Amino acid sequence: MPRYLTKSRFILGNSCPTKLFYTNKPQYPNANHEDDLLKSLAEGGIVVGELAKQYFQNGQTVRSLEYNAAIQETNELLQRDSVVIFEAAVAYKNLFCRIDVLVKKGNELQLIEVKAKSIDGDDEDPFRSARGGIRSEWREYLLDIAFQRYVLQQALPDFQVTSWLMCVDKSQACTVNGLHQLFQVQRNESRTSCTFVGDNEDGICHAILKKKMVDEYIDELCRDTFEDRDFATYVHWLADSYENDTKIRAEIGTHCKSCEFRCTPKQRDEGYQDGFRECWKEVLGWSDADFERPTVFDLYNFRPAQDLIDIRRIALEDLTENDFDIDTDDKPGLHPKEMQFVRWNSLKSGGSETFLDTAGLRQVMSKWKYPLHFIDFETSAPSVPLHRGLKPYQSLAFQFSHHTLHEDGSICHVGEYLNLNPGAFPNFVFLRNLMASLSGDDGTIFRYAAHENTIINHIVEQLDSFGNQEPDYQELRDFAFSISSPTEAK
Repeated sequence: MPRYLTKSRFILGNSCPTKLFYTNKPQYPNANHEDDLLKSLAEGGIVVGELAKQYFQNGQTVRSLEYNAAIQETNELLQRDSVVIFEAAVAYKNLFCRIDVLVKKGNELQLIEVKAKSIDGDDEDPFRSARGGIRSEWREYLLDIAFQRYVLQQALPDFQVTSWLMCVDKSQACTVNGLHQLFQVQRNESRTSCTFVGDNEDGICHAILKKKMVDEYIDELCRDTFEDRDFATYVHWLADSYENDTKIRAEIGTHCKSCEFRCTPKQRDEGYQDGFRECWKEVLGWSDADFERPTVFDLYNFRPAQDLIDIRRIALEDLTENDFDIDTDDKPGLHPKEMQFVRWNSLKSGGSETFLDTAGLRQVMSKWKYPLHFIDFETSAPSVPLHRGLKPYQSLAFQFSHHTLHEDGSICHVGEYLNLNPGAFPNFVFLRNLMASLSGDDGTIFRYAAHENTIINHIVEQLDSFGNQEPDYQELRDFAFSISSPTEAK
C-alpha cells in the first residue's frame, strides 16, 4: 500500500515541504499533537461538520478508517444514480482524500468542503479583497479543496465536478433554542467524534451554514506556480517525496519560528530528534552551540527578520544599529521599535536583566485613580449558537472576577459572577452583576488585554439588537460605555 499524500499532509507540505519528512515519525515530536487549543478548535469544527450533515437528506457515511475498505465502500455507494456520501474516500495513485460531503446526481459530482470559519452572508464575494485578489486567510482553505478536486477528477474522469465551500454565516441568527446541545461530542484516546442527538428535522437551523461555489477561485490559484511547478506537478512532487520518504531541503525563514517539529531541552536529552535544528544545521552548517545564541526570532514583531535571514545575518551579534528603524510617538513610554532596540542591546551582549521604562510608567501611573480595579472575564464564542436569536461566534460572558488594590497596598476580592443556569443566556445578567460590583467608586479599571473591552462592546450590540426591552436597558448601556472604548459610534 502506498504512503498516501492526504489533504492534511498536502497542506502541511505546502506550508513547508520538509515537514513531510518529519510528520508521523515518533522520533520527531510534534508540538501540535499536544496543543489543547487546537483540540478545542477541532471540536468546534466537528460540531459544524455534523450540523452540515443534517442539511442533506439520507446521506450515507463511509465509516471505515482503513484506506482500502473506505475506498471500496465509497465506490459501492457511487454505483447509485443519486447519492449523498459523507466522508467519501477517493484515491488516485499515491494521493488520497476524504471529502466531507460528496453529492452524486447522474454524471455530476458536487464536492463540498465544510469549515467552521465564518463568512458574512451579506458580502457578495467574501473570498476577495477590495483590490480583487483572493484574501490570504482563505488561500489555505481553497488550496485544500483544489487538492481534493484534483484527486476526484483524476480518480473519476468521466464525471463533471463542481467544488463548494460550506461555511458558517455569521450574519444569520439561529432559529433554534439549544441548537449546540443537540450535538454530543465524544473523545477517546485516538479520535474525537460528534453525534446529532436531536429527534426530528425541526430541531435543525438551516440558516447558519451557507454553501458557496469556489471553482473560480481554485482555477485562479492553480494558475500560479508552486516551487516553480504547475499545480498538478507540484502535488505529485510532494506525494512522491512523501511516499519515498525523501527529505526535501528546507527553505529557512521566519516561518521556522513556529515550526511544530522542535524539541524541548528535556526531549533532546531523552534522544528525540529536532526537525527545526536539523533543517538549520543542513542549510547553515550550524552547531548545537549556535542555537544557544539569541537570534532575530528573539525580537518581537521584528519586520526585517526575513530579509536578514536571507542574507544570513541571523544572530543578534551580527546586527548593527542601522538594522533598526527607530520610531517614536506621543504616547507615554517607549515605542515598540525602541523596545526592540533596547532588547537587542541587552541580548546581544548576553544580558538577562529586566528592563523597566520607569519614566514612561510614571507618566502612565500619574493618571491612575485609587482604588484600582482588576477584572477578568471568562467567555465563549461558539460557532453553533446555544440560543435562539444569537448569531454564530457571538460572545457569551459566563464568569468574571473582580479584585481591588487600595492605595495602602491592601488587596481584596470584591466580587464575582458565574452563570449556574445551564442553557440560560448570561450576558445581560453578567453585565448587571459587573455594574453592581464596580459601582462603589470611580477608581481606575484594569484588564489583562483588549478581550474584556471587546466583550463589553459585543454585549452592547446585543442589548441594541434584542435587549432593548430590558427594564434597565439604558442604565446597562450607559454603564458599558463608561468603562469601555466603543468600537462604533454611540
